[in-house]
Amino acid sequence: MATETTHLQTSRTSSASRKSDPFSSSLSCQRNFSPKKILNVECFIHFLKGNIGSGLLGIPYAMSLVGIAIGPPILFVVATLCLFATWFLVKCGSHIRHKYDLPPLGYSEVVERCFKEYFGNERQWPRISVDVLLVTSQLGGCTVYVILVAKNIKTIVDNHFPRYVVSVKVYIVILSIFLFLVLCIWSLKRLAIVSMIGNLFVITGLTSILVYLFSHIPHKSVEGILVQDYTQIPNFISIAVYAFEAIGLVLPLENQMKTPESFPYILAGGIYTTLAIQIVFGLFGYICFTDATQAIITFNLPQGALSVVAQLGISATIFLTYPLVFYVPISILMPIMKDKLKSIHSYDIEFAMRLLFLVVTVALATSIPHIELFIQLIGASGGIILALIYPSVCHLIVFDLSVGQKILTISILFVGVVACGVGTVYAVITMVKTLS
Repeated sequence: MATETTHLQTSRTSSASRKSDPFSSSLSCQRNFSPKKILNVECFIHFLKGNIGSGLLGIPYAMSLVGIAIGPPILFVVATLCLFATWFLVKCGSHIRHKYDLPPLGYSEVVERCFKEYFGNERQWPRISVDVLLVTSQLGGCTVYVILVAKNIKTIVDNHFPRYVVSVKVYIVILSIFLFLVLCIWSLKRLAIVSMIGNLFVITGLTSILVYLFSHIPHKSVEGILVQDYTQIPNFISIAVYAFEAIGLVLPLENQMKTPESFPYILAGGIYTTLAIQIVFGLFGYICFTDATQAIITFNLPQGALSVVAQLGISATIFLTYPLVFYVPISILMPIMKDKLKSIHSYDIEFAMRLLFLVVTVALATSIPHIELFIQLIGASGGIILALIYPSVCHLIVFDLSVGQKILTISILFVGVVACGVGTVYAVITMVKTLS
């Protein structure tokens, strides 16, 4: 690879301590980076955990939109684009941090410094835009969590107590009470324990789903599900980008590694391992349920002990993860709110923010119960901007790239802009048609 030089002006920047942004539930229980360095295998596991979430459960539905002949190749392309773009972000963050002797930087801080150093003046909108996207994406993800848990519980109750069939909105409101109780757990140590319990549940849930899918594969031709609707490719890409959820996790992980020079291999291994898991879930889920495949694969599971274990395992995992995800928007907004509301105690501010976020996510969940629409909108808008567009822009303005590197970076940027625009329009149109 050709040697890269930078456009950045050589100047010394103060290395005063700054608070780092946690961007994933796996690490969000740490407000600042832990001094303890992690091994390569620990980094790989954290990254894999960050990518395996509610988006994975929606891949079978995404396959049903385009077919099993089109879905896997597009997933591979999306994974490869995310790999390059994520590496662009890591390179920019590492370069700026080491050149200007800065402490570990968060995503929004990297973007802010790339724009400020290149254009030579104060530009706050890049950081603000990234923070807004991160907050809205996390709140959107929490909304998906609420819908998913409520529908899973409703499915279990409807199957075992058919006399007591009620709207999913009733379950969402009841669930909000228990979510409020969980949000009252502020101790990071206790939340770490909660996260460990959640890991056990997710392993149980995903294993139960795979066992069911492998044992219920129909013995018939797959010719009818090879190719579906080409016009659904934008929606498929939106769901696929949403499924690669760990773009904000890479900077904290790279900063905490004992051997950061190994991170490119960890990154590639993590993304392509996630891709393999997604393809297995997507193919077997769609082959098993064909045209009846629902937005989340657990909604398809019929009555039975294995199905109940899978649904309860996934629901418990999401329920326990919910308070951890809140540390992302809170860590971004708390410094701003404390500065604006100096007369109010920080405890009261954070409590009010937690309550407000809960009300917003529950209100959105009851307003838009179609979970697939929300996933498509989040992936097409904030997901693509964070995963592809901003890393590519930063890579272009920070480094003096060779012709080949410029073509690659501009190509990823172009794909990101087109996918974001077309995907968002498709998602909005689909949402309007469905809700009307």
